[in-house]
This record gives sequence, structure tokens and C-alpha cells, in this order.
Amino acid sequence: MSYIFDIVFYASFISAGTSALFGLKLIRIRPINMLVLLVSISFLADVINAISSFYYLEFKIDLGIRSVGAAYRILEFLIIVLFFRAFDYSVTLKNVLTLLSSVLVIYFISIQEDFFNIRVDSTIMRVSSACLVILFGMLFYKSIITKMEVPNIEKWPPFYLISALFIYFSGVLMALILQRPITKIDLQVGSYLLMFHNILLIVRNVLLIVGFYYTYKTKYKWEHISLV
Repeated sequence: MSYIFDIVFYASFISAGTSALFGLKLIRIRPINMLVLLVSISFLADVINAISSFYYLEFKIDLGIRSVGAAYRILEFLIIVLFFRAFDYSVTLKNVLTLLSSVLVIYFISIQEDFFNIRVDSTIMRVSSACLVILFGMLFYKSIITKMEVPNIEKWPPFYLISALFIYFSGVLMALILQRPITKIDLQVGSYLLMFHNILLIVRNVLLIVGFYYTYKTKYKWEHISLV
């Protein structure tokens, strides 16, 4: 069974790198560049974590960065905030989003002693990112359904890009909710949640690749998408 875990892990790793490379030429297109930056940082964090873990397991050398979790979760959250700020909705709501995001990040930083400690709990940032994506994702889908302004949704890049975030973070939130009760019953089952997370990463990365592909193919230029 362990080989399945390994296959899923390496597939998530490779798909993240592929997605980052595929989106590099879109780095000047806002706000798509936020998603390119997100998947690139995600891949880089995995590389750093893998190298550091290798040195620790093989040579018992602790580089002190076996987990860049807390720092990455802050960047992940801020990138998502900046991405959704590019959509068309109330200026007041945008200002409230910015204020709440600033307060949340400051609070999270203030309660952590060491961002690079492997035991740092970044659940607050994960839940915040998930709730933010789910909220704006639902507004996005509602806008599509009610306005019916997208003629070919199967070739529309924003549909794939936002779906990538929505599916991934919906699954992450569900995993976070189930993690504690499941691990209380059986610690071994917790490892399946990790594999579930890696599968979600693969789905996210593949959908981002598809979104990037249609951006190239249709020469899509980002337009303001109304969520109201």
C-alpha cells in the first residue's frame, strides 16, 4: 500500500512543477499571475521540505526548515486575497476583506514563535483560505448561472482556474474537519487524509494547467468578472 502513497506524492510534486512551468509566460497577466505565483511557491516549498527531510533522515542533520508550513500558508492566503480582489464587486466589501485579512495575518504571526518549526499549527490560515475560496467560488458560480454571459464555458480559462481553487480548498476544509475525530479512532487512518490531500493537489494542478492552456489557446485577456 505504501507504494500507492509514494506514487500519489510524486504525482502531486511533478504536477505542481509542471503547472508552474506551464504558467510562467502568464506572469504578466493579472490576476492570473497570482495563481502562477501560488503554484510556484507551493512547488518551491515542497522542494525545500523534501531536501531538508532528506538531510534529516539520511544524515541526521536538521536544517531547521523541515516544514515551511506557516510562512507558506500566510503567502498562500495573501495571494488568494489579491486574486479575488481583482473581481468586480463592492468597494466596501473589498476594503473589509483587506482589513480582516490584515488583522488575521497579524494575529497569526503574533501567536507563532517560529514559522519554520515543523510543529507550527497553521490551521487558522488554512481554514481562512478555504472559507475565502469557497465563498468567492460560490459567488462566481452563481454569477455564471444567473447571468449566462459565457458562451463557451468549457474553453473559458477563469472557470478552470477558480474551479482548481474551489475543489482543492473544499476538500482541504473537509479534511481539517474530519482529521481530529478520525485520528482519535485510528492514527493510521490519518495517513489516508494526507494521501487525500495530495490527490486534491493533483486535481488543483491539472485544472490550473488546463486553465493556463486555454489562456494561451484563446489568447485570453482577463476582464473584470462581476460577482454581484
